[in-house]
Amino acid sequence: MKDSLREPKRIGSPIVALHSFASAKSQWDQLQKELEEKAQVLAIDLPGSNSLVDLEEENSARSELTIEHIREKIGSDKNKMHLVGHSNAGSTALKLALRYPEAFESITVYEPTVFHIAGVENRIGNKLRQEFELMKEMLVKSKDNGGFDVGIKEFWKFWDDTEFWEQFSSDDQKEFSRKIGIVISEIERCFSEKWSLEDLRGLNIPVQVIMGMQSPLVFQNLAVQIVSALPAGRLTTLPMYGHFAPITHSEVINPLIIEHISDVELRQKKKGLGVNYPNKEQVKSNPTEVGLLNRIRKSSFSFFA
Repeated sequence: MKDSLREPKRIGSPIVALHSFASAKSQWDQLQKELEEKAQVLAIDLPGSNSLVDLEEENSARSELTIEHIREKIGSDKNKMHLVGHSNAGSTALKLALRYPEAFESITVYEPTVFHIAGVENRIGNKLRQEFELMKEMLVKSKDNGGFDVGIKEFWKFWDDTEFWEQFSSDDQKEFSRKIGIVISEIERCFSEKWSLEDLRGLNIPVQVIMGMQSPLVFQNLAVQIVSALPAGRLTTLPMYGHFAPITHSEVINPLIIEHISDVELRQKKKGLGVNYPNKEQVKSNPTEVGLLNRIRKSSFSFFA
């Protein structure tokens, strides 16, 4: 734990942690270890991980299956929880909070893949969709060829250009490649979601959105749109990291998660009120932040950039 961050004596509410595609609940093992005596961390294997559930359903049915699976795991306890999600699970976390806002005290998402927002709200959404279709075709061919070739490497390079793929052993690479079908299904699900930025404007929960500046601009663009829509949104940027930083650099990401959660609990304990993070109007007083948001909003980008 970094000395600059507040180390909580005890986190009162449980933390629900959702892993990214092609991963498993073990992604959050280090977070559980760090908070072993301070908080209850419930990491959940999502449908599709470790062959937990067959993912042959249509996108909408698969999305609902995931939501109900999480609800079953966390139960209907009246006590609020903190929610954490990475990548596609970040998108799922936001949808879950929109469905059950009374259940959550705070949310932290790392680059949620809310691609359906790009398709509806953003002028380059159609281009993004076309490029993902090309990538999907390449992945399908890779799957048909055994799932382990240059196409897979290029796919992972798009998501995280920080030599993410090369950090793993040959066995780990093969394990990721084995889950190509899950990845394709999750990309399709992310494009098929129906909730909107307008829905987020009514979500009165403190939300931290983390993005890596080494990730594709699409994730940065979507992160800014989300934070701008949220009444209590907070944007955290990391200059040196990419999309899979929660997996490859948990020592960097976990303190940010813990700090957000402890800050929410501390403020609510002291004031008896929700956290009032700067929204898109208030943030105008910070020229550096505004410049960053505007550059990302105006950026055009290529899938293979």
